[in-house]
Parts: sequence; structure tokens; C-alpha cells
Amino acid sequence: MAGTSSSASASRSVTPTRRRSPSRGRSRTIRGGDIVVREIVREGGGSGAMSYPSLTKTNYTEWSIIMRVQLQGAGLWEAVETGEASERQERQALGAILRSVPSEMVPVLAAKDNAKDAWDAIKVMRVGVNRVREARRQKLRKEFENLAFKSGEAIEDFTLRIASILNELQSLGDSTTELQAVQKYLRVVPARYA
Repeated sequence: MAGTSSSASASRSVTPTRRRSPSRGRSRTIRGGDIVVREIVREGGGSGAMSYPSLTKTNYTEWSIIMRVQLQGAGLWEAVETGEASERQERQALGAILRSVPSEMVPVLAAKDNAKDAWDAIKVMRVGVNRVREARRQKLRKEFENLAFKSGEAIEDFTLRIASILNELQSLGDSTTELQAVQKYLRVVPARYA
């Protein structure tokens, strides 16, 4: 009987079946056996999904560094840096950029031909913003340097004016300190208040 069962199993043909991976993928079976070759394609959505930082009005430098590293890790930086990548890499890189920018920038960037053009457009927009910030900072710096106590001005008003300039300078990334503001205050305040 043992011989019968082994000959029965030997004569039984193995019918290859087509197997599908639980994830999105392609599979094929080679005739004459049950070897299955699978290619699993993952595009985001799972635990391996990439999370991109959000670009704001003030974080371009940090945003661009993190985006570059993440796009390099995903094998998409070549599309941004040189503009030479497969169509799929181009679309993925552009998609990553679009997911990380404010909604008002999306239509402008989505109209670009490739990820490199979109990246360059962001740089131009942010450099313009930085130039405006720098011009404002220079204007306030000059105002701080020329600050003088006005005739008839209340000490509280002068204090508020110098504090306001200092706060705005610091918010623009200027290195002016409170100590410098106090020193300026003591130099320009009338002797009767000192």
C-alpha cells in the first residue's frame, strides 16, 4: 500500500495556481512547478509611508534640508537635483513636494513640467521673502540705532517703542539683545529719568 500511495502522488500532476499577494503586486507561476515570483509595489499608505515636513513662511531652510534628505532616502532626489529621472520618479518627487507646501502654492507648482522646476520655483519664492525680511530688518536696525527720546514723550511710550523695535528685530532673526536695548535706553533717555 505504501508503494501505491507514493506512485499515486507521483502520478498526480501539480497544477500551478496563480497566487496574489495581499499587498498590491504582480505574481506569475512557472509551468511544471509551483514556483511563484512576486513583485510587491508599495507606494505610501502603509507603515512605510513617507511623512514630509510642511513648508511655512519662516522655515524654508529647515524644510529644504529635511526634504532633500527624505527625497534622497526615497531615491527621488535625482529628479529634483538634475531633472533626469524616470517618469515614475518624477511624479513621485513632484507629489512629495506638492504634499509639503501650503495649499495656495499647489496650483502654481503642479503646472510645472517636472520636480526640478517646482523646487526651483519654491527657491525663487522664498528668496524673495527672505529679501523682504532682510530689508525690513535693516530698516528696523537703522531705526534702533537712530532712536532718540522725543520732546514731551512719556517714559512709558519710549519704553514701549524701544521694546517693540527690539521684539520685531528679534523675530526677524537679528542678534540685537535686551542688554543692547537697555544700554541704548540709558544713553538716550533724558537725565531727569536716569
